Amino acid sequence: PRPRDGRLELVDDHGAVRAAADTRDGSARFDASGLGHFAFGRFRLGDREVELAPEGAAALEALRACAGLSSPEALAALPAAALVSQMEFARACRAVAGSPGALTVAALSAEGERRAAEAGADLAVVGPRLESFDDALAAYAPRLHLSAEGPDLEKLARPDELVGQAVTLTGILAERPAARLAVLQLGPTPVFLFVPADGPWAFDFASGTRLEVLAVGMGRQTLGPRSAPQFRAVWARPAPAR
Repeated sequence: PRPRDGRLELVDDHGAVRAAADTRDGSARFDASGLGHFAFGRFRLGDREVELAPEGAAALEALRACAGLSSPEALAALPAAALVSQMEFARACRAVAGSPGALTVAALSAEGERRAAEAGADLAVVGPRLESFDDALAAYAPRLHLSAEGPDLEKLARPDELVGQAVTLTGILAERPAARLAVLQLGPTPVFLFVPADGPWAFDFASGTRLEVLAVGMGRQTLGPRSAPQFRAVWARPAPAR
């Protein structure tokens, strides 16, 4: 490997270039504020595709989470569902050194407490302390339950429509390409799981384990030749016996 200069393009799943920058000494700079507002799955340097290592994909997702954060001043105007998404972004953003993730988590918690006091809002929507899978289900209230046998599996063909939505996924743990990434197989359909480093539960399941995962949609991710829907894992456990 060696540095290479040229025009680096961020390409979405439809082949459209969403952002571009010239590299210098093998590095390119992009305005982070714009990266959280569109989906891109591939990188192209000149006329060649550039593969992203799994560790780099995890770092990029954390950076995009930071870019998707609202300012603390804007939180009061957000609906409850948007607060849930913001908490997910803030937690993922904390992996970036010097990021506002931790401050935003605190601001979101304060906003939840304010709503609970003033309007009886459910504090659980902005990040309760979770002690079990059942606690997580109560807090996130998933409306979709995706499995190889389920009627909603076809929704995975449109992952951008699931961004910010809480779902349960039931499938087979196929592999762990990196410490914070896993591949869950739902019948013929694979999904990527972003596994947070600060989760209150251990993700140490053996490959081949049938899992039930509570997760939040993050759009689509591309790793090398593979492209699949990606979710942020909130909690996971061995799937109950059928």
